[in-house]
Amino acid sequence: MTLKALLVTALALCHGFNLDTEHPMTFQENAKGFGQSVVQLGGTSVVVAAPQEAKAVNQTGALYQCDYSTSRCHPIPLQGSLCIHLSSQYLQRL
Repeated sequence: MTLKALLVTALALCHGFNLDTEHPMTFQENAKGFGQSVVQLGGTSVVVAAPQEAKAVNQTGALYQCDYSTSRCHPIPLQGSLCIHLSSQYLQRL
């Protein structure tokens, strides 16, 4: 009985991620470093970071919202230095 409980617990821990290895979704953008970080938002989109993308002299890094249904990514507008501001304001709109 203890072996069954241990096996069930081990299997539950192995299913920590819901990755579809048979039908993967791939997003591509012509942005330097695109895909270095990915955050899933709900079940319909992800936010993908491109930290090496240079937009202007003192502005590096970009974020993209990628939608599963369209397989397209759109840049998220960034203004100044707003790491915390972006996470609170943008995620509230989703």
